[in-house]
Amino acid sequence: MGLDRRTFLQRVGLALLTTGTGAIAPSPSWAASATQYQETLTAGGPRKLALLVGINRYPHHPALEGCVMDVELQRDLLIHRFGFLPADIVTLTDQQGTRENIETAFSEHLIKQAKTGDQVVFHFSGYGAQVHSSGDQPLLLNRLVSVDRETAEATEVVGNGVLEETLLLLLRSLPTTQALVVLDTAYQSFGQLLQGSWRSRSHPDAPAEYPSQAELAVAEQLRQRLGRARFKANLPPWQQWPGLLLGADGALEGRWSGVTAGLLTYSLTQWLWAHTPAPTLWFTLEHLSETLTPTAAQEPYTKGKVQGDRPLFKTTPIQPTGIEG
Repeated sequence: MGLDRRTFLQRVGLALLTTGTGAIAPSPSWAASATQYQETLTAGGPRKLALLVGINRYPHHPALEGCVMDVELQRDLLIHRFGFLPADIVTLTDQQGTRENIETAFSEHLIKQAKTGDQVVFHFSGYGAQVHSSGDQPLLLNRLVSVDRETAEATEVVGNGVLEETLLLLLRSLPTTQALVVLDTAYQSFGQLLQGSWRSRSHPDAPAEYPSQAELAVAEQLRQRLGRARFKANLPPWQQWPGLLLGADGALEGRWSGVTAGLLTYSLTQWLWAHTPAPTLWFTLEHLSETLTPTAAQEPYTKGKVQGDRPLFKTTPIQPTGIEG
């Protein structure tokens, strides 16, 4: 659709979740909410590990176009801008992005290898969706849709994928709190993929009836392994999110100059490429508040608070040579 970089960036809506207390709530501007994010990840420590997942091709559902490109943009940034070793970055794309593969890679590559103070990055680009919970008070649970197709058990549609709660439990299992999560996906379905010139990353179908039993079993195993010692009894688990999460309500992908990518991923990676030394989170958010105007479907939200103003990544000087916009 031929967007230039300036127009592309101006159409992006960005949202963040961070460690601490406070409820999810819309934010009128990033400048006003940036004070909650002065304390962010310190990327010191001897090692930097990343797991990047991008799924374009879903069986029996319309294909997305920019998710694998998101992984390429993120990988290029981490290696050539922030000094990650290629061997320390695992990528899962398209048919590799099964629920089991994602959770196994998180456990084997991130949880088992990371040590206190290490930097950990998890990125997911693909469909998001919701699924009904079981119990006396049913809720809609958010999930990252894996490439495994939905299954039907009797008359009930079972949604496969990684529940947000499972992701939280995986993050809480890390031996480091220096975690950065980027979720370029959307959960709430509007029943249509195309929104003007943009393609939604929200799964077009209605919420599935239940999560898969295998996914529920993984979550329960993680809960038992963590025990109560890893959570504060007086705070809900979601108010104890470790590290920093970046996301966008109603996440969209767009095409410009022959390249399709997620609006969030593209804007974030290009902004970080353009600044040497690495910008602090405060500076990044101040820039985004001035230049990234949310679309109607991308209302920013924030959660929690942090203190201090530190770089997103600790780097050795590397001259930016990334994609020109």
